[in-house]
Amino acid sequence: MNVPLARWTLFLPSPGCAQVWRRNFLVWRKTSLASLVGNLGEPLLTLLAMGYGLGRFVGDLEGTPYLLFVTAGLLATSSMNTASFEALYGSFTRMTRQNTFVAMLVTPLSVADIVAGEILWAAGKGFFAGLCILLVGMVLSPIPLVSALLILPLMLLSGILFAALAMVATALSP
Repeated sequence: MNVPLARWTLFLPSPGCAQVWRRNFLVWRKTSLASLVGNLGEPLLTLLAMGYGLGRFVGDLEGTPYLLFVTAGLLATSSMNTASFEALYGSFTRMTRQNTFVAMLVTPLSVADIVAGEILWAAGKGFFAGLCILLVGMVLSPIPLVSALLILPLMLLSGILFAALAMVATALSP
C-alpha cells in the first residue's frame, strides 16, 4: 500500500511549531520571576542540605565528593521531571480546560505543529531547570567546565525524550 507523500506531510511539523513555543514563552514570561526563584532556590537548598549537610557524614564516594554526586543526580532528575510535568499537566490544561489547542487549530497550525511545539516547550523548560542546577552546582562544587559543556546536550535530549513520552500520555488521557 503506497501512501502519497502529500499525506505524510500532515504528520510532519512545520516551522509553525515555533509559534506554539513562542506563545507558551510569552505566557510563561508573566510568571517568570516566581519560576526563576523556584528553579534557583530549590537546587540551592537541596545542594546545601544534601551536599554539605549530609555530605559531612558520607564523605567522598570513591574519590568523588558527595556534593558532586548529588549534583549529577539532581541534573538528571530535574530535566526529566520538569519536562514530564510541563507536557503532562501544562499541555493537558491547555488542551482541555483552557481550550488553547482548539484556538490554535483555527489558525494555519496543524496538530503536528501543536504537538511538536509543546514538546519543544517542555524540553526547553526541562533544559532551563537543569541549567539552573548546573550553575548552582558549579558555584558550590568543583564541576569541570568540559563536563558541564558535555552535559548540556544530554539535558536537552532527555527533556525531549520525556516530554514526548508525556505528550503521548496526555494525548491518550480522557
